[in-house]
Amino acid sequence: MTKKQTQSESNPTILSVHSDQWDTRVSIFSGPNPVNRARADHSPTEIALLEDPAERTRFVTDTVYRLMDTMSFDPSGLDIVAASCGPVMPLACGVYTFSRAIVDDMNSGRYGFTGETYGALAAWDVATRYDVQLAVPFPRSCDDYRVKARIGLEPSVTRASKCDVLNAWFAAERASGGKARDQKVVVAMMDRESFVAAFDRGRLIDSTWNEGPMDSMSGKGLSGYLGVSDLLRAEEVARRDDGVPKAVVDAYGYQFAKAVYQMAAALGGRLDLIVSTGYNASAHSLEETFQPVVEHLAPLKVIPGRDGSAAAALTVADAIRRGSLKEAGF
Repeated sequence: MTKKQTQSESNPTILSVHSDQWDTRVSIFSGPNPVNRARADHSPTEIALLEDPAERTRFVTDTVYRLMDTMSFDPSGLDIVAASCGPVMPLACGVYTFSRAIVDDMNSGRYGFTGETYGALAAWDVATRYDVQLAVPFPRSCDDYRVKARIGLEPSVTRASKCDVLNAWFAAERASGGKARDQKVVVAMMDRESFVAAFDRGRLIDSTWNEGPMDSMSGKGLSGYLGVSDLLRAEEVARRDDGVPKAVVDAYGYQFAKAVYQMAAALGGRLDLIVSTGYNASAHSLEETFQPVVEHLAPLKVIPGRDGSAAAALTVADAIRRGSLKEAGF
């Protein structure tokens, strides 16, 4: 199997990598079908101790190979590597095969580094070792904000899309049965990185990234109030203490519902679907504080969990099936 043959494969074997502050995941797919997966947990503190980006890349790369060993994966059958990606040169929406020039650009740090950056660089190492392509879905640059949506509180700050679009769009596609490309959909990402995003027929036109609701990144949201980022654990605390903890749990659903209406306004007030996803989406308190409030707008589908490696693999598999892989270059 050569690199140029990959796009013609209808059912390729895909190894997918995703890394963030909390864990690194490796998944094996045969086309759209999951075969095996493995995960290694780590903490933001553990990563922060590695000050040099090269050290962090090596840490994640070593973790990926260790996970591959636990999966007893035979790399001789590998057709393509997939990864979610951190900040990189501006690219239009699509699924791209990466080149050395793109990887060098990522390593330069001029766009900054995230956990996903290190995951993509680790995936490049795997792809290079086994002489296959690295394919990266790039909805992150699906930044179709209108001019009015870019104007925020301060003239010095231009609003833009920097949220985890890949997982949000993946949830929208799953919840809609693949119809989200023709619909107006609001996705509530209820996770450590929390946001609500508005998709107009596949285009991200607005989101609440870095504006709440209840984002636990950088010690805010649930983490700031209760020291946990998991809403299920917060509910346990609230059952023992119906003071501030109970108020914070109630506020979680309230703030998300408010943000959904905000994004509904961005879509002209008419929606086809609302999707709640992420690790916290299955929390019981949301059945009272969130779901009844937003179901007046449109049908609500709950897609619990969040897996960047699966999202990347399935998006790449779909691009291969459609023959729509693009080559990323300068």
